[in-house]
Amino acid sequence: MSAYASNMQDSLQALLDRLSDMSEGERLKVISSLFGRRGKKAISAFKMNDTIMKLQGYDIYIVKGDKKNYLLFGLSYCSCEDFYLNNVLRKISKPCYHQLLLALVLAAKTPIKEVNVNDFKKYIESDGALIL
Repeated sequence: MSAYASNMQDSLQALLDRLSDMSEGERLKVISSLFGRRGKKAISAFKMNDTIMKLQGYDIYIVKGDKKNYLLFGLSYCSCEDFYLNNVLRKISKPCYHQLLLALVLAAKTPIKEVNVNDFKKYIESDGALIL
């Protein structure tokens, strides 16, 4: 992992650690104030509570986005265009709303549906609705 990717992952991990010690209301306020529109979008998805699944035994997730499903490797990578444009091309350490959503879910210790590799592959290849 490059130093750049490591710094972003460390920042998101520090945020997760900070959020874990807060009430849900405090978590939502912090995400909203720190990340503006992205934070509000993550909060909206968090309240829907049907947007994430995890590959059994791994720190790999699928998040249901506005247009399709996105692959996340823990807090360090998201397959969405926003992550690619900001973090890869522009080298701006800016988490996408999918990463913020995952941080919220992990901080709240919200149960995440775990699926086997065959079901997970089906959702990766799917651009349709994420059925949990």
